[in-house]
Amino acid sequence: MVKTIMQVGFIASLIAAINVEAQLSTEAQIEEEPRLPYEVIVNPSLSISDLNKLIVQVEDDFFDKYNELNLDNDYDVICYVYVPTMSHIRKRVCEPWFLIEARGDNASEVASGFAVKNAGASRAQTVLLTPNAMRLEKETNFVVLQSKLEEFTRTDLEFRSIGNALGELKDRLKSKK
Repeated sequence: MVKTIMQVGFIASLIAAINVEAQLSTEAQIEEEPRLPYEVIVNPSLSISDLNKLIVQVEDDFFDKYNELNLDNDYDVICYVYVPTMSHIRKRVCEPWFLIEARGDNASEVASGFAVKNAGASRAQTVLLTPNAMRLEKETNFVVLQSKLEEFTRTDLEFRSIGNALGELKDRLKSKK
């Protein structure tokens, strides 16, 4: 019986020593491994509304960092809130500057066409493009934008970590719905 107690005591001491060594090893790894420059700690009981607000904040940080890294202002991404036609529900959207500018140019051309037509002059009719048609027209710009995003993801640790945090939050939102 004394032998059994001694064996149990030895095993307990051995397990305690292994746990202390593992803890020291883990602490050393934590000191060696740099923390990501951008981390989001999410409470598991976060409501969908609070999660949406957090996504907006991280999305703002993501595009702010992208715009900082990007040297071509035509490819900057701007986030804004608007109320769609025939609706009263506000919607948030993030779009590249080249798309916003192209939509404004198209609207100006259509308005100018109406003014000319109303003045009695004949002019080739311009068409207000749908969002899908506008995207198709700017497809090459979207390819460039995608390559810029991929390049910054590969080369900038902070940008990549913000993108990873944003992806995790969006996955968590999908799982809650």
